[in-house]
Amino acid sequence: MVDQFKMQLGVILDKTSLTAVEKELLLKNIKIPADLDLTKFVKSKNEISKLTAELGKEIQSILGKSVSSSQANGMAKSYVDSLITGAKQATKEYDNLARAAQKSADAIRQTNQSGTFDTQISKAQSDLQKYGLTAEEASGKLKGMKDALVEINASSNDNQALITAGEKIKLEYDKVKNVITQTRLEFDKLSVSIDTNRQTATIAKLNNYLSNNSAITKEAKAQIQQWIATLNGANVTVGTLKDINVQFVQLDANMRSIGRLGPSTLDSTKALTSKFTQWVSITGVVMTAARSGKQAVNELKEIDSILTEISKTSDLTTKQIKELGSVSFKSGSKFGKEASDYLLGVQEMSRSGFYGAKGTAMAEQSLLAQAAGDMSAELANKYILATNAAYNLNGEAEKLNEILDGQNAITNRNSVAMEDMAEIVSKAGSVAANYRVTIEQLSALGGTIEAVTKAGGDEVGTGIKSLLINLQNVSSSKITSTLDEANASMTKFVNGTEKLRTPIEILRDLSETFNSLDKDDPLKAEILTNIGGKYQANKLAAILSNMDMYDKMLQDYTEGSGSAMEEAMKSANNWEGSLNKLSNTWTSTVNNLVNSDGVIAGINALNNLLTVVEKLTSALGSLNTIGLAAGIFASAKNFGGTN
Repeated sequence: MVDQFKMQLGVILDKTSLTAVEKELLLKNIKIPADLDLTKFVKSKNEISKLTAELGKEIQSILGKSVSSSQANGMAKSYVDSLITGAKQATKEYDNLARAAQKSADAIRQTNQSGTFDTQISKAQSDLQKYGLTAEEASGKLKGMKDALVEINASSNDNQALITAGEKIKLEYDKVKNVITQTRLEFDKLSVSIDTNRQTATIAKLNNYLSNNSAITKEAKAQIQQWIATLNGANVTVGTLKDINVQFVQLDANMRSIGRLGPSTLDSTKALTSKFTQWVSITGVVMTAARSGKQAVNELKEIDSILTEISKTSDLTTKQIKELGSVSFKSGSKFGKEASDYLLGVQEMSRSGFYGAKGTAMAEQSLLAQAAGDMSAELANKYILATNAAYNLNGEAEKLNEILDGQNAITNRNSVAMEDMAEIVSKAGSVAANYRVTIEQLSALGGTIEAVTKAGGDEVGTGIKSLLINLQNVSSSKITSTLDEANASMTKFVNGTEKLRTPIEILRDLSETFNSLDKDDPLKAEILTNIGGKYQANKLAAILSNMDMYDKMLQDYTEGSGSAMEEAMKSANNWEGSLNKLSNTWTSTVNNLVNSDGVIAGINALNNLLTVVEKLTSALGSLNTIGLAAGIFASAKNFGGTN
């Protein structure tokens, strides 16, 4: 009470002509009754007059002749008046809070007495079991609601405890609704028939596995043939396909653990025989080498052009440029891409001001995006640079890799492609970052809209950019009034200052209102029209109606660690990736030849050898015997020796 008095008195004294010394003297020596009861005090005129007179005398006693009796009484009266005003306001606010608390507590009691909470728990249990959970699993999901209901029943006479328990059961019920929605989505996915393309692709994968792994056990072969027969049947569901794929992974692991992958001994012998037959066909070998050599030279010409451009935009020395060219073959092969794909990435990073180790690390992230997301080098480079610029990553490859992992996890688990995700970030990343939308939120936002609308990454990115701008457009009365009407205000007060809310905060509140409205409610159309506009209304509807999908994608993003590299390695080891590795190795070999002192002699020898072959084939026709092939080898050897 004394501290409060001195604070109030200090404010009043600031308005007087007293010196600083006099003010300090008064504040140090003034006394106020420690047991003053403000609630009773404000209702007693006698007490008010008595305290005012006592304070006036005390002020004059402390300050002496510095103030007159009337001035001292005036100071005392100002303080007592402010004290009364504050007490009345506090009492009023307390009464309002008490009435609101009583109203909330009564509502919770009424809801509980009507059996609503019990009904919600019972229905949720039924829904979860309907969508495939066991009774025990469903009950476990509802534990939070049940515990909160126990607290409500135990707090019937304590308003504050009852309100706390009521808030808890509402929060738990919202969680349960999300679980039910997710469970239903998974159940629906597993219950529908798969499309013909996925069915055909899986059958082809199983047949290919049988062809390439003839050493597997009879039981494994029989199991795979049974799966193929099942998939060739009618009405194959997503659940069936999922089960077959899970079992196939297990079967493959078992065969790998006992060393039964690959061809059988008989098949290996046949393959070696076939390769030997091809090897002895000298014409085929020579012509293939010639074509591969020409292709390698063309690749080296392209690499040289890219390296020249890099040298123009960076401060690399001639030696460093040469080393970069040598490293490019290995870097490209790591991801099953051509060396030129890697160097184009380095070139783009260099043009954007990222040189040396930082530029090459970013180029590797571009290769990772290409391999994991099956996208072009041009789009991948644009995507990496746009992401880096939007979220101020300073070219840190680890942070870019985390984003790739998160977005790759979203595309693996939802109907979205990495190419779409790259276009979304390239188009909307800068605006999203400026409007305080994190990369995780942007990824889930774009993924949800694309999964629902199938509009394509470029269009979705444009739509998101437009929606974010609208959600922060405080100058549009049409938008702000619509948001206010939908209980999703664009602003909030923080410490007495009005601040903009983030677009995601607004969308969450807007979604809650949107989904609570009847289909024919005018506000529903007003939200889509005034905020989404003519071209983005469908995208706004997609996110407002599917916040559960958005939240799932946020979770998917957090579980993506290492997923991009895992995906990239699959691409690196498929047909295309393996052929690109082979091409890099051959081109690197030719590059070593080009850099050697014997390049002219080597080219002349190869040209002379081809001339001999050309003359012989012209005179004799096709070479079909090993003896004749051996003769060609001898001629070639002798001819080469004359050089």
